[in-house]
Amino acid sequence: MSWAKIIVLIAAVALGGFLFRYGSVDPCEWLRYDMTAKTGLPRIMVDAAVRIKLKGDMTAGNCFGEWLRFHKDGE
Repeated sequence: MSWAKIIVLIAAVALGGFLFRYGSVDPCEWLRYDMTAKTGLPRIMVDAAVRIKLKGDMTAGNCFGEWLRFHKDGE
């Protein structure tokens, strides 16, 4: 099996895992879902907190970075 096929297979498995857990491939949804689960706050309040934390810049890259920080730091 070539490296390209292995990389595509790993990406497909990761994508399937995110779809299974979060029902979305949007990192902003992952962040909202995990913050809601951890804090127990209503989703609308978590959405506002995410927007404030990211200063309204809700790009996939910023949300993914914040999602990684959320899991690394546990904040």
